[in-house]
Amino acid sequence: VELLRRVAEQRHSAVVLHLRLELERPHRDRRRDDPGYREAAPVVETAVRAAEPTLYEPQWLDLLRIRLDAIRLPARAERMTLCADTQPATASQLRLWQLLAEAGGLTRRDLAKGAEALAQLRAAFGDEAIVVASLQPCHLPEAQVRLHPVQALASPKPPEPVAELPLVRRLRSAPLRMPTRPKHEPDGWLLGDWRMGAVVRLWGPFRLSGGWWVRQVQRDYHYALTERGDLLWVFYDEVRRLWFQAGEVG
Repeated sequence: VELLRRVAEQRHSAVVLHLRLELERPHRDRRRDDPGYREAAPVVETAVRAAEPTLYEPQWLDLLRIRLDAIRLPARAERMTLCADTQPATASQLRLWQLLAEAGGLTRRDLAKGAEALAQLRAAFGDEAIVVASLQPCHLPEAQVRLHPVQALASPKPPEPVAELPLVRRLRSAPLRMPTRPKHEPDGWLLGDWRMGAVVRLWGPFRLSGGWWVRQVQRDYHYALTERGDLLWVFYDEVRRLWFQAGEVG
């Protein structure tokens, strides 16, 4: 809607929409022999053309949906960019866009359809099938996210555009136990998956302690960079004397 609104403000109509998807970097394709190598994010580009220039959002959404259904992405998409080729709009096209914008019909219709779809999912899989995450004030990272059932849809709030995407720390629902770290490491410290290679750099420790009212917790967290380029969030549990992977950064 935002893109079409900008096109309409210029008194133009959209002819072609160009879609660019930046995908998650595939770990398996990173070179193990060069720890400083950072592969550029793979990109998938495509475009859709309407039968005639239009500002009608449902028509463009249908075309994009059909095109995306036909594309098999090799990795998850991390960023999407949409731009349009335009030409001057006719008076009737601009008038139709103005009427739809004033009535707010597109937004209300989309939210209503979304609510209907959620109701069908609840009926099929139960109320706990549709949830939203919220942060909780807990000292353990794996306990800081809580899932709540979704009762109603809210209008989307697109984030502000940024020049560079921030790193995201993805937490495991439960820490993954790693092999015991040997005293002698002739091939370097291996974290379990040999394809990642050995650890080439370590940041930390960042100590977390507490939980004496339930059970004692004392952990030393580290960020570990492997030869392949994986950046993992790991910790050493002082109580159990074991290493765990808490998540990864990417």
